[in-house]
Amino acid sequence: PLADNELVGFIRIGTDFTSNFYQIEVPLQVTMPGASTAELIWPDANQLEAVLEELTKMKSEGIANGTLSELMFYDENLNVVSEDTPYNTGEMRYGIKGNPSLASIRVLMVGVKNASTTNAACGEVWFNELRLSDIENKGGWAAVGQLDANLADFASVSATGQVSTIGFGGIEDTPTQ
Repeated sequence: PLADNELVGFIRIGTDFTSNFYQIEVPLQVTMPGASTAELIWPDANQLEAVLEELTKMKSEGIANGTLSELMFYDENLNVVSEDTPYNTGEMRYGIKGNPSLASIRVLMVGVKNASTTNAACGEVWFNELRLSDIENKGGWAAVGQLDANLADFASVSATGQVSTIGFGGIEDTPTQ
């Protein structure tokens, strides 16, 4: 029979599935046959709720360590862990490979992997309600300035400048612009 933490649910997001992606994992708890309440059917430990800021911190760690060329896994405290390290109930694990960017996500994969090193795993897994929440959407600002000065017949001066902050853009701009 399938035991708790033998299957791991994961989500992989990035520009592709093989070279540039983030991976977020959580070990799954088994629902016992005959479970009748929502708490027993969908254990809270199976919730995969990740803070996207952790992904950018992990990427900074990978850049500093020079490890982005290989798939590296980190625990919730951003300590490097082996892919084979046993999971604890409810413990999330993050992975990164390559140079993914949250601004240029093109693919998303949801899946399950076998965390058991000795047993084949067989089970039925349901994924539900993929959503993004608590987005900080602060508008930016922009300014354009132009100066034309004419100093009699001696000189003519023209200057133009523009500045914009993060969050400013037109409706046709993509997030990376």
